[in-house]
Amino acid sequence: MTETVSDAAPAPSSPNRGLRLGRVFSTEGTHPYDQVVWERRDARITNFRDGAVAFEQLGVEVPSDWSLNATNILAQS
Repeated sequence: MTETVSDAAPAPSSPNRGLRLGRVFSTEGTHPYDQVVWERRDARITNFRDGAVAFEQLGVEVPSDWSLNATNILAQS
C-alpha cells in the first residue's frame, strides 16, 4: 500500500524553512529582457517547389543571436 498525505507526519513549522534560489542568469534591478539584444526581422516561409510564400509576418522582434529558422518557427506558432 502506498503512503498518503494524511499518513505522513506533519512538517515542523518554522519561518526559516522553504526553498531558496540564488540569482544566476540575471542582474538584480534589471529586467531580464533588457539584457537581450533585440532586432526586427521579417519571417517568411516559402514553398520549396515553386517559391510561393506560404507564411509571412513582417517586423517580428527576436533576440539578435537567433537563427532565421528559429525566427520563422516563433512567428508561425
